Formats: sequence, structure tokens, C-alpha cells
Amino acid sequence: MNEQVADKIRGVIFGQAIGDALGVGTEFMSKKRVRKFYPDGLSGYDQIIQDGHRRKWVQGDWTDDTEQMLCIMDSLLALGRLDAQDIARRIIAWA
Repeated sequence: MNEQVADKIRGVIFGQAIGDALGVGTEFMSKKRVRKFYPDGLSGYDQIIQDGHRRKWVQGDWTDDTEQMLCIMDSLLALGRLDAQDIARRIIAWA
């Protein structure tokens, strides 16, 4: 794999994790609640309200979405192909 492709893959992984960590701020909220708590948008971890759901994470932590993506990536790297059973085993082990 050339360095340019590897750099793009790293960018996707980091972007997903960063977006997930910021996205927890609105996870499971209705549009109405998002507008109430983030009237000017959500652009920083320090803006994330600390209700019962969001208090589970430290600012900047990613969620189970990223953990599961990492299970998929680990499987792809280990096997060099898509194997749903291997991915399932990794997710179960993580859980």
C-alpha cells in the first residue's frame, strides 16, 4: 500500500473517532432538544451537556460506535478480507 492511501485510511479512522466523540453530544436527542442545548451548533467537546447519558464519557472519548469500527478494522487487518464471523467474535470479546 502506498503512503498516500495509508494516509487517507488513517484520516478516515481518526475522523470517525473524532466525529463520534463530538457526536455523543447529540446522541439520542430529538431535533428539538439539540436546538435547545446547542442553539449555535456543537463544535467543541466542552459544550457537551452532562446529562445521565453523556456523563458516561470523558470529554473527547469515543463511544461504542468507534470501538465496533475498530473491531472491524482489526479483523480486516488480521485476515485481509471481510469475515463477518470473525468481526462478530471480536465484537463479542470487546463487549
